Amino acid sequence: YFLITRNGVTVYGDRKDRIMDTIYPKWPPFKIDTHHLCQNDPNAPITIEMFDWDKNDKSGDDFLGKVTLTMNQMKMRPKGIEVVNDKRKKKKNKQNQFGTFDVMTYKSASSFIDYLQGGVDMSLMVAIDFTASNGHPADIKSLHCIQDPQTGSPVI
Repeated sequence: YFLITRNGVTVYGDRKDRIMDTIYPKWPPFKIDTHHLCQNDPNAPITIEMFDWDKNDKSGDDFLGKVTLTMNQMKMRPKGIEVVNDKRKKKKNKQNQFGTFDVMTYKSASSFIDYLQGGVDMSLMVAIDFTASNGHPADIKSLHCIQDPQTGSPVI
């Protein structure tokens, strides 16, 4: 399973979302709001930590390694990023690299709120037509006549 953290706080992931019986896990795509993930900062560091789930191990799940990226880096869908395990002791002729990490897909969908937070400039114009040539609203021939949908008679 994997956890996504920002500033040491888990923002996505769960121990229950594990992939069993493989040393080459391929997690399904998931959706996460950019505000929740990185406070809409495309250069904020995001850490993805990977674990090996252990059912009966009293010492807990095994930390496999971690990758630190930014949203801008993930947009490029990088391949072969080293998953590094700093907790693993370097032994003779062994590295602390667990494997590699690939970003397979990345889709960005902005909401209206994202545009507002990004500084979009909006204007609203309202016009009311008070010209007498359109007729009185009570007149059935007027452009401004409001009719009762059941009776068809003007409603003022």
